[in-house]
Parts: sequence; structure tokens; C-alpha cells
Amino acid sequence: MLPPYCAARLGAPGAAASAGSWKQRLGAENYLHIHHYCYGLNFMNRARAAANKNDRKYYLQQAVNNFNYVLQRWSPTYQLSGTAKTYKSQAESMLRMN
Repeated sequence: MLPPYCAARLGAPGAAASAGSWKQRLGAENYLHIHHYCYGLNFMNRARAAANKNDRKYYLQQAVNNFNYVLQRWSPTYQLSGTAKTYKSQAESMLRMN
């Protein structure tokens, strides 16, 4: 359950052809780092599905790390920065509750 630009950036079958379009729409410099945003989303999904507390903690820490990565490289005004901050906050909250 990832956005279509993640599928394109991560090279999913059938989605790679749209990578150029997403690169143009999201901006080349930002698209360069989008895979870390996608990894963060993926780690959030894995954390929600994890039955093991240690696995959940690991996935949430990885999500925070990946969201931090993009937040350090994207402009605060970039269209996905706010969403990345929200997901990072969710992951941190889930870590505290874990």
C-alpha cells in the first residue's frame, strides 16, 4: 500500500515506465530522495503488522530514520515535507507506546 510514485521509484514491475513522469512532477532533486520516504512508509506498514514487540520497535526506528533523512534534504515547503513530518510523529508516538 504505497503511493504510485513509490512503485515507480522503487522499480516495481510495470511502474518503472512512469518514473520519468513522477520525477518531473515531484522535482528531480526531491525525487532523488523519495525512496527514503517510501521506505519510511513501508516500515510503518510493517510495524503495524508486526506481532513481535522487538520487530515493531525496529521497524518504527527505521521509519523515523528514513523520514529524518528526507526531512533533512527536502525544503520545508516541499509538498511532501508536511506528510513526512506527520508520519515521523506517528512513528515516534508508536515507539513511545510500544
